Amino acid sequence: MGISSQPASAWYGASPPTRLRLHHPGSGSVPAGDLTILPYEYGMAFSYPGLGPLEFYSAALSAHGSNGSNANFWVGDEGDFGGLYATAHKGGGWFGETYSELASQRFDFTSHGSLRLRVRNNPRTVTDAVTDTSNNVITSAMAHFTSLDIGRRIVGIGIPAGTYVTALISSSSVNTSATSTTSASGATATIGTDSVEVWAGGAGSEAKQLALGAVGAAAQPGLVFGAQEDTNLYRLSQSTLQTDGKFFATGNIRTSQTFQGNHGARGDAYLDAAGTAGEIFLRQNGVVLVQITDSTLNLGAGIFINAPKGVGFWGVKAPASQPRVPVTLADVIAVIRGCGLSA
Repeated sequence: MGISSQPASAWYGASPPTRLRLHHPGSGSVPAGDLTILPYEYGMAFSYPGLGPLEFYSAALSAHGSNGSNANFWVGDEGDFGGLYATAHKGGGWFGETYSELASQRFDFTSHGSLRLRVRNNPRTVTDAVTDTSNNVITSAMAHFTSLDIGRRIVGIGIPAGTYVTALISSSSVNTSATSTTSASGATATIGTDSVEVWAGGAGSEAKQLALGAVGAAAQPGLVFGAQEDTNLYRLSQSTLQTDGKFFATGNIRTSQTFQGNHGARGDAYLDAAGTAGEIFLRQNGVVLVQITDSTLNLGAGIFINAPKGVGFWGVKAPASQPRVPVTLADVIAVIRGCGLSA
């Protein structure tokens, strides 16, 4: 149709509306491969219904707002209802907030379902890995290491959680961020368990804050924290979360079920508020040491109080098969006073 130039009075509401069409000679008489720029009621349309993408060759692609407004960027779905929405705001006034936003929503700003962050990683598994507790080198002829592996994590038995490649030695060996805890040959290892990562910091000083993905040798779904990924929280099994480090809370830790502190060979401890009477138990190696039921305190092994003026003892240290010995508050006070303390 060529390029049409008309006065403004004729441009608005013209039929057919003024447009710019770039015709591809290979598209034939049907304009399926033509690029059309067309103003319409809600804005400006760039239409290219061909099979290929509409490409922009540029070092940067920027969307700017006009007349002091912010820019909005959309990636629409098949039904033209909306989809991925991106925008940015520069705070103004005393309480203005500057932020960037990425959302899954329709053109009417209602929900468009889940916002999925997905990494199409390409992990590869080898079965000839060689590890050594005397150095931080992992060797594998099957791995075919390249410089692209630097920064990728390596998961395997004896390889500490969060270990990643720090340097390329050759196509069959790399330096890693941690030394293996097991010396082995012919071991199985996986390279390239990429994650969705969150970084923060100033330009040139950015640091990884959080990574979502596979955690540990068993590649459990979870979170790792910090640039060194030395702290984690992951799904151990059904309805069970675990961290391989320490967990510290400045506030209260509350549970509606049994609270258990497991110390391995030293035994275990429970603080249990289950049952109709709301009992609290303190157990060691499965033996009840303290039971609190209503206003009664039962001690399974008696009371021992060490003090500078002597040793006080009350109760009978009976085997687990014998009933616990009830102790009253007056009995406890008598023991404390017997040790030279005040109560």
